[in-house]
Amino acid sequence: MRLTGWIGLVVLIVAEILLFRGNKFVGFNFTQIQWWAYILFLDALIEKKWKKSYIYHYPGEFALMAVYSFGCWLIYEFYNIYYIPNWYYTPLPEAWLPRWILYFVSFATIFPGIFLAARCCELIGLFKTWKMKAWNLNKKKLYAWLTVGIVFLVFPFIYSSTYLFALVWLGFALFLDPINYMLGYESILKDFENAKISKFMNLMLGGYICGFLWEFWNYWALRKWIYTVPFTQNIKIFEMPIAGFTGFGPFAVECFCMWAFLRGITASILKKPKLAPEIL
Repeated sequence: MRLTGWIGLVVLIVAEILLFRGNKFVGFNFTQIQWWAYILFLDALIEKKWKKSYIYHYPGEFALMAVYSFGCWLIYEFYNIYYIPNWYYTPLPEAWLPRWILYFVSFATIFPGIFLAARCCELIGLFKTWKMKAWNLNKKKLYAWLTVGIVFLVFPFIYSSTYLFALVWLGFALFLDPINYMLGYESILKDFENAKISKFMNLMLGGYICGFLWEFWNYWALRKWIYTVPFTQNIKIFEMPIAGFTGFGPFAVECFCMWAFLRGITASILKKPKLAPEIL
């Protein structure tokens, strides 16, 4: 395995030890340390099987993925702050520059973490033999999906409620995936039309794997997020109420739809047919 993979693995273990020994620096930066170590380790594991590393062989696309991850998560933060409050962070740096550096270092891990986990599931072949009935798609159905997505995304602006975050967790997938399909980008609907379900399932499982790790590492961290999800507050997986935890799978699919759209647009602007081999 590449040296960075071993470094990632060692950091994952050592940071856990230092956290429980009371190291303040690790405690306040635990989530960021663990996620970047996890990404280094997972990328090296993928390289062992695929013979390609996203970090080393496609550094430009990996950097783009991190930047888009940060930007897309800010959309969720916007909904959370102004319309559908479901979580908050504590404690945060008071100065704006350290705070935004912290935001970027943290939020930039979301897309890579999910996609690398899904890629591992794909390489293991967990859902390789799964079959489904092919979907019969047409423009009418695509526009119907797209319209529902728009309604889901706009409705919280009309009626603000902590109970509505599921709409946002699904809305971007419903809105963007039909667009991806029509533009010829990577699309879950295109897979369903071709009777392929493995990408969808790998993303769902990758989302739940990452969700578990997010909550596992967040639980003992000194700087963390705390949920205000209005139901199942007494039934939790670490900090996350069980009702909220069910959203990690759909969230991973939604992240993929956002990435596929932005990746396709970027490739068009750069006049390249594609930036690198498909993530899944």
